[in-house]
Amino acid sequence: MIGAQPSWNMIKGYKWGGDYHSRQEYYDQANHFKPGNYFESYLTAARDAGFKYAVLTTRHHDGYALWPSRYGIGVKQYLGGRDLVREYVDACHKTGMRVGFYFSPQDWHYPGYRPDTEWDVETWGKRGPVKDTVQNRKDFEKFFAYVIAQLEELLTNYGKIDVLWLDGMGWYGIPVSDLQTERVYAWIRSLQPDIVINDRWGNIVNPDNPGGTSMRIGDFTTPFECLTPTYVPSQWWEHCHIWTGKGGGWGYNTKGVFRPLSWFMEEFVASRSLGGNFLPNVGPSGSGDMHPNFYRQIALLKDWMATGEESLIGCGPTPGVELSNVPLTTRACHVGEKPQSSDIWYAHVLPSFKGQVSVRTGRAPYSVTLLRTREKVDYIYRDGFLNFKLPESMRGDINDVVKICFSANPTELDPVKDAAKMKSKKLLLFDLDATLTEHRMPLEPAARELMEKLCEKYDVVMMAAGNCPRVYHQMGDFPVPIVGNYGMQESAMVDGEFKIIREDTAPADTAFFDKWCRYFREKYGYTAYQGDPIEYHASGMVTFGLLGTAPDKYEKLKFDPDKAKRRAMYPEVLKVFKDYAVYIGGSTSFDFTPKQYNKFDAALRYAHEHGYTLDECLFVGDDIDDGGGDSHIRLYGMDYIRIYDYSKTPAMLRFMWED
Repeated sequence: MIGAQPSWNMIKGYKWGGDYHSRQEYYDQANHFKPGNYFESYLTAARDAGFKYAVLTTRHHDGYALWPSRYGIGVKQYLGGRDLVREYVDACHKTGMRVGFYFSPQDWHYPGYRPDTEWDVETWGKRGPVKDTVQNRKDFEKFFAYVIAQLEELLTNYGKIDVLWLDGMGWYGIPVSDLQTERVYAWIRSLQPDIVINDRWGNIVNPDNPGGTSMRIGDFTTPFECLTPTYVPSQWWEHCHIWTGKGGGWGYNTKGVFRPLSWFMEEFVASRSLGGNFLPNVGPSGSGDMHPNFYRQIALLKDWMATGEESLIGCGPTPGVELSNVPLTTRACHVGEKPQSSDIWYAHVLPSFKGQVSVRTGRAPYSVTLLRTREKVDYIYRDGFLNFKLPESMRGDINDVVKICFSANPTELDPVKDAAKMKSKKLLLFDLDATLTEHRMPLEPAARELMEKLCEKYDVVMMAAGNCPRVYHQMGDFPVPIVGNYGMQESAMVDGEFKIIREDTAPADTAFFDKWCRYFREKYGYTAYQGDPIEYHASGMVTFGLLGTAPDKYEKLKFDPDKAKRRAMYPEVLKVFKDYAVYIGGSTSFDFTPKQYNKFDAALRYAHEHGYTLDECLFVGDDIDDGGGDSHIRLYGMDYIRIYDYSKTPAMLRFMWED
């Protein structure tokens, strides 16, 4: 396969066509096109890196259809009727990606569509007036019917289609007003009521036809083809660009050259800060798979998304381009209010930016942190302006995001005031002890009914401090995924059986813990205990129970119900165990994990792996305050509701599953 610019490669002298190939050479590729089925491989990689939908070129201007159409040319003639569109749709469903189709209403292979003069830039556009307008009209109507027939196949044979990406209907000598754009779009929606359609059925202004009539009819507009967005063109819009470089264009790049991830991020941030979507293009090879460099680039993006996703996916637009010298995005905007009111702003300090960041916030921040590491960023706030400069030690080579919070609790929801927002969530993440049950006590019937009902409408996962087997059995073997030990362990139901599917281990320094836990017992008077003084979990998590590992459960419950005793100790414990994440856990204990483990990161990892954005998550827990096992949920910005009395949780959340 030649790895050519699709279709345009056949036009001699065309600026963006790449290395020219004659029509015979170009179409001869169909005889050698024998792709494997790699859709699931690269769609999975894309999904894991944060992509939410894909758009497959089902037919470009060259007319080659990737499905066994009854009309025109394509896989029916060359691949024995193999349906590549079906394979793609099935892979989208399997990976959780939304299904998008690109379809060009143009067909340069169709008889009479493109005469010989149109295959060379020297004679392109010199056809002259139509000699027989009556016959030309008949030819157009026949072509129109052919295009509609192919579209009908795509829209009726593959189930629900989420996105339709059209690319320029037209026929020489036929005015734009005769393309029946509104009628065609209405017909498309009659077949696919929930589909989202772009603005490219009628002729639009684009690099290939700069003198064309501008048409903005569609659910979203696409004015920034291969151009960095500079303004907001419509309520919904999308920015498409080519990720590869130095040959191949929209097709396969045989050299495997990709623009760096810093370029990708510049384009992505430009789109999201203005409220648009970013659709980068990558072409597969003749074998059907992506170049190995695609997987390398996507792995780097996945790594960045592990901490940076919240600043781009599902976030709001800039509160104002004029407010900052770097791009901004927002989150936690109050219902019905503008982005300026958002409780969280993200400043995107891209590699090309080297100076001091200035943001006109108009209000003092509660906190300013580097999103990647959660380190505090030194800043000056004065007269409504926030200024900071990241030191070299905080700079990276992709996108350094600074999170600016204006509230201590920007994402706490009220079950009464925020009921609609809560019901719109897709992934519910529950703490167990003191949220659904008394500490270490079985799940009561009302709480079990709540979980059963919620599992019918939402995806539900337990986010626990304890290990997965303990939580599973405490819940009476309730069949639900569990993330335990603050993210160090994960279980799932596999073929109806409870299975541990992931277990991270980080052996604890037992001598260090033995020494300092003994110190704290002696200093604070907890030298008497039952069972062992410290519990060392298999994962490496450590629990330091002030009453030991086996106290009477009722003694535990009355020991420190408001956590005041442990909060008094917490600053000193935190200082000694500075290399660990330290939580005021359970009813008598402190929990210690390696620093990278906390419920926010564990929740975000689970959501990311299962195709959910941060905005689609809702955490339900009790221990939200500083030092609590759920505190990172509040500190790092996930929507949550706080439980004060576990026995009232079923009644409080009843509205979530009732119609």
